[in-house]
Amino acid sequence: MKIMTQLLLSYLSIIVVTIAGTLILVYHTVDGLHRETTASARDSVDFLATANYQLSERILRTYGEQSLDAKVSEVAATLAFTLDHLDKLDYGALRKNDEVRRIATQSIHAWGRESGYVDLNDRTGLNILHPNKSVEGRNFSEWKDQFPDMWKLVERSGTEAKVRGYYTFLDTVNESREKYMVLMHVPGTNFVVVGAVNIDEYFLPVHRKIRSAQQSALRRSEEWIREAARSALSQARGTILAGSFALFAFGGGVALILGRSMARPFVRLRDAVTQIGEGNFTVDVDEKGTLEVRDLARSFNRLGGELTQYVQDYCEAVASTERIECELSAAARIQMSLVPHTFPPFPGHGEFEIHALLVPARAVGGDFYDFFFMDEDHLCLVIGDVSGKGVPAAILMAVVKSLIGSAAIRATLPDGILGRVNGQLLQGNDSSMFVSVFCAVLNIRTGRLVYVNAGHNSPVALRNGQEVEEFGRPGGPVLGLFEDAVFRTDVCTLKPGDVLITFTDGLTEACDRDGSFFGYEGLKRCIAPRADQGVKELVEGILEDVVSFTRGEPGLDDIAIMAVRFGKPFQGTHSRCRA
Repeated sequence: MKIMTQLLLSYLSIIVVTIAGTLILVYHTVDGLHRETTASARDSVDFLATANYQLSERILRTYGEQSLDAKVSEVAATLAFTLDHLDKLDYGALRKNDEVRRIATQSIHAWGRESGYVDLNDRTGLNILHPNKSVEGRNFSEWKDQFPDMWKLVERSGTEAKVRGYYTFLDTVNESREKYMVLMHVPGTNFVVVGAVNIDEYFLPVHRKIRSAQQSALRRSEEWIREAARSALSQARGTILAGSFALFAFGGGVALILGRSMARPFVRLRDAVTQIGEGNFTVDVDEKGTLEVRDLARSFNRLGGELTQYVQDYCEAVASTERIECELSAAARIQMSLVPHTFPPFPGHGEFEIHALLVPARAVGGDFYDFFFMDEDHLCLVIGDVSGKGVPAAILMAVVKSLIGSAAIRATLPDGILGRVNGQLLQGNDSSMFVSVFCAVLNIRTGRLVYVNAGHNSPVALRNGQEVEEFGRPGGPVLGLFEDAVFRTDVCTLKPGDVLITFTDGLTEACDRDGSFFGYEGLKRCIAPRADQGVKELVEGILEDVVSFTRGEPGLDDIAIMAVRFGKPFQGTHSRCRA
């Protein structure tokens, strides 16, 4: 064989071996990069899904705990108000009371599904009301061996005002699940509101959605990587077959670069997921690369933004709720601490009988009442309503009450008292808040009543032991707005047994579910049957009728009621008033 031929054969052999080796090398390189890229994509998506699982469970578990806590607090407050006029020792009657059962056995929902319920125990663990009536009358101690953690919570609720905690139970398919329980005393009673939810009902629906999105993302990523690898291998093989040894060598480098290029977006996603797991929801990835990579990057960036907004909205909502609750609680404490609570207030005085009460609404206002002796024979009676709500109204109420007491030292008649208070309120009243007041001075020896109505509701008088009528002149200027306000004095002589009932607009403006007002007619109807009762029973009976009229609907305004009976119950002709 010729040397030329041998060289040619050798060259051809080298070329063939080089081509075969290059093809094998390119194939193995692309295949290795394919596996590596697929694994990186799977790790990135799994990491993102795990972070979302943990984050959603942590946030929604906290949300579930706080939601149950708020629900139990709401039911306890509602029951305290509803049970105020019921016999709390007659458990049988309570079970027959539809309103009490509706309040005490409510279902709790999460994501549109029932996740738990509330029921009512006494402090010994005896169940009073339960959605499952077969449980009623049984003591939770029956299950202390089967569910010891649950029994510990119930047992603690006998002495602690509020108890929270978890316990484990077996569901209907014999799987272990976690329940969260909140137990809270009903103020003024021996009852405990019990709330229990399957805590996983708050986050399992979100987990299922995350899992579905995870599987979809994995399928799309694997399909795209597989197609990209197949395309890269085909392009490299064509280039090698069509080119020379240099192009073969160059093709291997191109395949390597291409493989690394394919993996780079997923590496960026993995690094970004790590930052999200550390709490940095603002991280973004570059929306570069193929259409699928850009879509995946956009989805990731949108998820980060939604998580950031969700956490921000959630924190702001919690902060706003806590701030409002603190303000309303402070206003209620101020309001209730400044009105008289001891009845009868003057045990040594049989010339008259007086009783009053104040029921703050959820949006606390500035209603108040007061009574005090100006001297041995004259009793000052005051009831008022401050404009506005919350702490500002409660503070202004305290100021007005103090100013009235100070003015009564220097002035002996209601017009003088309110004139002084009005002048002092006008100084620095930049917020233009005002007060409506009914102020009267009663001579406890003669029954002579001197009074002024400063923009307040007209009182109601019970005369002759049976006649109920609106009392005195309506209207008049309020305090705190007008410098030239003139407060007109009216005079009336009460006969023994006459009763004067004063109140704030929260009583007559109480609404039922149809939007109808209780009004003066409703007030007159509930006074007449109680004409022979003491003022304490009369005042409490009026409040009971208002609660019955509203059917438990929460009031939008405070209710203050004050009633005073002059002398003994009626035995003669009734009084007449003059302006």
